[in-house]
Amino acid sequence: MTIRFGEYKKRDISFLLNFVANLFLYYTGYRWWTVNANFFRNKQHSFLKSRRFLWKKRIVTWLFEGKQDIIGNKSIHQVYAFIKSKRKKRKNRKKKSEKKRNSQNAGE
Repeated sequence: MTIRFGEYKKRDISFLLNFVANLFLYYTGYRWWTVNANFFRNKQHSFLKSRRFLWKKRIVTWLFEGKQDIIGNKSIHQVYAFIKSKRKKRKNRKKKSEKKRNSQNAGE
């Protein structure tokens, strides 16, 4: 069974390139922490922030797969706020229905 080049996905190719680059850097005397130290010195804050954001987004999209109307093009914080407001509304609705039921029972 042969796999044609076109069947590879971008992430497979990027993984392979990353793997080869790391091997090259390792065997030429660089260690990953040396390379990262130079990188982080310049872009530490923005890089870490974007990484955190990406992981949160991945988790949320995984949790709500197929519910694109919830996520759409919103930021992660908007999604969390949306979920929180839904819970709050549900709780309030439940309280109202209980009050109504109690008042009806008291009237009878």
